[in-house]
Amino acid sequence: RGNTSVNIFISYQRADTLYAAHAVGYALRLEGHDVFVDTGSISGGQRYPEVISNAVSTAHVMLALIAPAFNWARLRVPTSVVAFEWRRAQFHGSGVVPVVIDDGKIAADESLPPELRWVTKRDAYALRPASLSADIKTVVDAIPFLAGTPRRAARVLWVDDQPANNERERKLLRQHGIVFDNVVSTEE
Repeated sequence: RGNTSVNIFISYQRADTLYAAHAVGYALRLEGHDVFVDTGSISGGQRYPEVISNAVSTAHVMLALIAPAFNWARLRVPTSVVAFEWRRAQFHGSGVVPVVIDDGKIAADESLPPELRWVTKRDAYALRPASLSADIKTVVDAIPFLAGTPRRAARVLWVDDQPANNERERKLLRQHGIVFDNVVSTEE
């Protein structure tokens, strides 16, 4: 990607990596990259699932911050925002790069829901207190090489003479990034 700006999504659990998320985000912005960190990128009143979904869909790379207190069991909870972010990144083909903070560890396969076990197969970068500046620089310098091109959402042509009867199904599928073009007849 050379010296071009890269869209970066930083995924983290607020309880243990909020500071690191903003420190890395700041360093990336200084290099001219576009960075999404939810606590600074979502305005009051916005629907965060939609904002997050849109941000992930355009991200060239996602940094998944993992500290020692990372709650791996939380990824099994249906309302887990981090699990939602990681699934969306996988759907869109964004490169997901684990970044372990301090002595953070990536969990074993069996600790993760089956659809997220690919995380355990990724090499991770480390951010350590003794070498924090150098470690952040290493991550920032690697971004152009880690970035991929996100896959666009799937688009479906939905033909139905009574489209209101299928709104529930379309609503469920929209959550997975599917976009619909609705028509009421084959001719249309």
